[in-house]
Amino acid sequence: QNSDVVIFESTFSTRPSNLSFEKMNNQPNIAVQLRGVSFAYNGDSEMDHAPLYDGFDLDIRRGKITAIMGASGSGKSTLGKLLGGELTAANGGTSWTQELTSELDHFYIDQDPKKVFFPRQTVRQNVAYPPKKRNYGDVNGWVDKILDDFRLTPVANRYPLFTSGGQQSRLALARVLSWKPKCVILDEYLSSLDVKTRELVIANLQQLAALQGMTIILITHNLTEALKLADRCVILGQKPVKILADIPIDLPHPRNEQTPGYEAAEDALINALRHGIL
Repeated sequence: QNSDVVIFESTFSTRPSNLSFEKMNNQPNIAVQLRGVSFAYNGDSEMDHAPLYDGFDLDIRRGKITAIMGASGSGKSTLGKLLGGELTAANGGTSWTQELTSELDHFYIDQDPKKVFFPRQTVRQNVAYPPKKRNYGDVNGWVDKILDDFRLTPVANRYPLFTSGGQQSRLALARVLSWKPKCVILDEYLSSLDVKTRELVIANLQQLAALQGMTIILITHNLTEALKLADRCVILGQKPVKILADIPIDLPHPRNEQTPGYEAAEDALINALRHGIL
């Protein structure tokens, strides 16, 4: 497999016993490797005698943003859950580089923000909890910046359940980012946001990746999200799951439809997705 690929991981999950935390000295640019991963949901083998994943390999590069895409049922969310520790592979395993073995180094977020924040703490208290827990200096300054970046300052003293759905989604990601993780897996997270909020989050994530070298794995069915954020798009399909296409997007950030090369990248991605669906 091409080693330039990146994917997405879990918030407060307990790692299953088949995960391996060994340092990959011979590949310093790789954040995580999947090797020989096999997985079937209950009933897969009975229906067609084929697991969803069977001997699947993937290398995920550090400090890059990779979109995992494919048709409905292509296994992209399952892949995120396998990386996030929410599902356990029947065979094979996942090896994280030594710098990413701590549970606080990589987080998984799906479309349900209530899994992430504490409802009995205010928005500000939620964002302040991680830096206090990790004994960061200048907690107030860090919290002020996160609240401002995610446009949460006006609701900082409210309890999360008394904020809008979009504000709760922004709070969930802001709280995760307050841990200063090195890898974040976003499983269809952006699809629950309105267009304006999505643009804000994309800009913040791109900045974090650029300034802090964060690895971001974006599991999405949205073409625009992938084109605006990702350095690489990995298209999944067939059963057992295969990588149908591995497309680099070498365009400067921020990018939009007027960015030179955007249209060519869009055409390549559309063709790859069409092939996967057909």
